[in-house]
Amino acid sequence: MATTILILAANPLDSTRLRLDQEVREIEDGLDRAKQRDRFRVESKWAVRPRDVQRALLEDDPTIVHFCGHGGGSEGIAFEDDQGKTKLVQTEALASLFELFAEKIQCVVLNACYSETQARAIARHIPYVIGMNNAIGDKAAIEFAVAFYDAIGAGKPFEFAYKLGKVAIQMAGIPEHLTPVLIQASSPASYDTTPPANIVNLLYSHRNQPDAYVIESLERDLQTRGYQPVAAFSQRSLDLDSATPPASNNKPVAEIVFLSAQSLHDPKLQQRLERQTGKIALIPLRISFTGNLPEPLNKLLGNHPHLSWQSPADDAVLLEQVLNRLKNPQQVETPIPPESEPQDVRSPLPSLSKASEPEHWLSLVVEQKANNIIMEDDAGNTHKASADCLLPFNGSTQQLTKLTDMLADCMPAMEDKNIRLRVMTDDPMLAMLPWHKAKPVGTANWVIETGPVLRRYTPGLGAISLTTPLLLIPAGHEHAIMGDKHYAAMQDYFASYLGIRGSIPRVTSPAQLRRELGLHQPDLLYVYARCNNDTLELDSDHEGDGTLTLTTLGEWLEAAELRPAILCSLIGQGLQTYPETLANSSNLLWVQQTRRDSRIDDLETSLANVLEGLAQTEDLAYLIQQQDNNTRRDLHHYLWLNGRSPKVSLTGDDAQRKLRAALLRVMLGRTELKDRLYSGIYRSEYLNTPTLLVYAVCGDEMACTFDFPAQLQQRLQWDDPERSLPVIPFYFHLDIHPDTDAFDMLDTSLSQGLLHGTHDIDTIFHRELTRRGLVNQDCCITLNWMFRVPVSMMEQVTTWLDVWAEILCSDFAAYIPERCILLGAVCLQTDKDIDPQPLQKAANDLFSNAPKCPLRLIRIKEALGKLEQEEISDFLQYNQHWRKALQLDEFRITPNDYANWIYTQTGQGSFDSAVRLIWQQYQRQYQDYLSQQP
Repeated sequence: MATTILILAANPLDSTRLRLDQEVREIEDGLDRAKQRDRFRVESKWAVRPRDVQRALLEDDPTIVHFCGHGGGSEGIAFEDDQGKTKLVQTEALASLFELFAEKIQCVVLNACYSETQARAIARHIPYVIGMNNAIGDKAAIEFAVAFYDAIGAGKPFEFAYKLGKVAIQMAGIPEHLTPVLIQASSPASYDTTPPANIVNLLYSHRNQPDAYVIESLERDLQTRGYQPVAAFSQRSLDLDSATPPASNNKPVAEIVFLSAQSLHDPKLQQRLERQTGKIALIPLRISFTGNLPEPLNKLLGNHPHLSWQSPADDAVLLEQVLNRLKNPQQVETPIPPESEPQDVRSPLPSLSKASEPEHWLSLVVEQKANNIIMEDDAGNTHKASADCLLPFNGSTQQLTKLTDMLADCMPAMEDKNIRLRVMTDDPMLAMLPWHKAKPVGTANWVIETGPVLRRYTPGLGAISLTTPLLLIPAGHEHAIMGDKHYAAMQDYFASYLGIRGSIPRVTSPAQLRRELGLHQPDLLYVYARCNNDTLELDSDHEGDGTLTLTTLGEWLEAAELRPAILCSLIGQGLQTYPETLANSSNLLWVQQTRRDSRIDDLETSLANVLEGLAQTEDLAYLIQQQDNNTRRDLHHYLWLNGRSPKVSLTGDDAQRKLRAALLRVMLGRTELKDRLYSGIYRSEYLNTPTLLVYAVCGDEMACTFDFPAQLQQRLQWDDPERSLPVIPFYFHLDIHPDTDAFDMLDTSLSQGLLHGTHDIDTIFHRELTRRGLVNQDCCITLNWMFRVPVSMMEQVTTWLDVWAEILCSDFAAYIPERCILLGAVCLQTDKDIDPQPLQKAANDLFSNAPKCPLRLIRIKEALGKLEQEEISDFLQYNQHWRKALQLDEFRITPNDYANWIYTQTGQGSFDSAVRLIWQQYQRQYQDYLSQQP
């Protein structure tokens, strides 16, 4: 007899819309493809009311019951009433219903938010029940359900199917794999109103995804020993005064606090500990973390013996230590700090962490006079030493010892102190000395920074924002530094440690860099290249050769009026002279370099350690120096600062900028759009014969339409290594003027930007293919044109596009190399007050009907000037930082409801209006939002 799977779906009219049809369809499709598909029969019931559930259980006699919809936590599960509105069914009623069908039903899946309460109640009667211990997004719910039933269809047991569902969420890149919870009838019940006195709370943070293994392993092992572990997610919408199940009034016997580099600064976790009464045994558990605890955790947990876990080899030892602590709790009274004032909604975003400032700020002005090095301290005292033994510096142990002794002579006795020293000098030779390695004996936390004298020295930490990075990483194989691999690693580092998700712009040549500095206005510039003294070896292109000096880079930053943080990973001969112009054009310049290719991986490790350390302290200069103290001798570091020592935090307008950057990455990272372009380009029939493809993309200046060619290049060239298509890009910029002839303007731009007035198109293409080793190989040449369109020229744009298409056909079509696709992209940037959608439609229509040559159009239906409703919803659903900052949970506003309101209020998702409206709600409470709700 076939096993019946009963799917119950409910999405009341007064609730947020869910993609239930997609979830059910994909479950059914998966079972249809299953190798044991004949064993299963799927019955679906839609818009179910409570009586419909009863009838379905009677009529279909299911073995597996799957509910998809909304959960209300302790209030029940949301079904529909006769008018289609929400009808909550209480937990006990639901449990009693399933008790009547316990002989047949083997598994119940409650794929709804906060349904763990109901799952534990039903598990008193049904062998396997799955619920959700938190809110779960549409994408995560679908990924879990599809994988779960794929496993069931393959004949796997329920436990395996549950684990596969969690893995599927992880593989989709969604940080919700700890949300599904499997409760088995044999597990200790945790829903009873009089639970046993063996509850153990596992307190962890949303930032601790690397610790998931330890949490799950310990939870499983404690259950086998008769304890009742309750994983209390510190960001979930539960009363943190009681991390036990909502129906229980019993206090746990112990609370295990999970501590790692990712979870030390969670404010909710700290608030939970501050409300600790001292009657519960606290067990701090360090996960791969051995450093000092920051404030206030060092006081809250300082008297409690700590346990430690470093690797799976510690599992057995850790379990025994936990069991011993539970038997002998060694309760320690925890001091209760005074009640803090509630945080003002209008206050700036919290920084990444609370940095502990040094106890002593010192400075030395250093200069070279005659044959002596003169150092003047804060009190005006001068100290003199001979320069003969230090200059020129060769890195010997004797010279480093001499440098250390010089500093010791200038410093007061400050053993075991946290000291910050700024060495200020305008002398290039002195600025190149490794001051940060000269740590006097007996000092505890000694940080030395180098900066110019003319820059006023200000003690204290100054906030900087790292939200808009630009990566300078060459791609040419002649550099032998695996640029594409390193670029992928940087994407992961910035996403994991700085919260910068989505594609990050990458440039490979000097010409691209200069152009993108103006377009992106980066606050973080990362350079990874081979270096000969102060000359970077980059890719060459049609606009010039591939070398760039650090002095020139500094001049470009100065001309663009930028002062970013600059991080450099250099290979080769490295720096020998002080890059004064570059140092003066940045608020922080960190150079790490190795002269040996075998140490390239050390550069990545060093950078990752510094970025990861931001979870513990926001003091960037301190992290860099500490990393320098722990790296190999042949990995050299330099650090130069301007003004205050930098800490990475988000304050004031920087937070609005981060919001804009985050939403822009959401918009430009549209997978569906890039996949459509990708599939339209990478087709075998196009590569068999020379092909001419075109597309147009429209949007206002806030949409940064010209970012899109770089996004597409990444998709074609790097995202799919097995089918990667090398891309040769060319860029052209135009401002449309009413008094300029379109043909003359386009022809001039083409001559200056590609031909340089000397070579024909065929020669240019052949030269580039030969230089890159791509002759007679599959590749793509892209001609990326940027048209800036003023309001007065909106009606004349189609004329320019028509001329552009004519030039593309007449001048380029006959010269497309064999096995090559020629892709013409036109990016139309409009005024921010202009709706770009009509322009997008006009461009599509014009290219679709172009009779001059066989243009193949890749159609982009929507302009880039707006955010879709589901994009806003998913952004808030999966970015807990912004969801918390916007106080959505405090006001009980769902991301879907808020996204719908934003989409309506901003005229169908206008990008700039959406950013302003979200920022407005962040700065004050939601009274005007709530007042407009029905």
